[in-house]
Amino acid sequence: KYPATKVFVTFETEEAQRRILGHLSVGSRTVRRNDVMKLDNPEHLFRSALVLNVKEADEPSTVRWHDLSDRRWDRFLKMSMTAYAWACAMVMVAFVVRLCRHRS
Repeated sequence: KYPATKVFVTFETEEAQRRILGHLSVGSRTVRRNDVMKLDNPEHLFRSALVLNVKEADEPSTVRWHDLSDRRWDRFLKMSMTAYAWACAMVMVAFVVRLCRHRS
């Protein structure tokens, strides 16, 4: 089993989206406390036990799909490797510039 970090649901119509969001939306305090009594219908619970934190998603073009399930450590490593590659490239460029100046 793999834990879900985020789930995206698409709707056929804007009306259906609004209706479902209206039924499932509760306050953040209710979600944190998992207060199942705040929901009108017990069938709206996830796995019959959990209150979901439901909100309208960003537009699909703004979602960075590859980063959704990355842990902080994974993101840190990716950013560190990118910074290291950038620094190496700058050192190589500086070396080439210095080499060209000495030859002229």
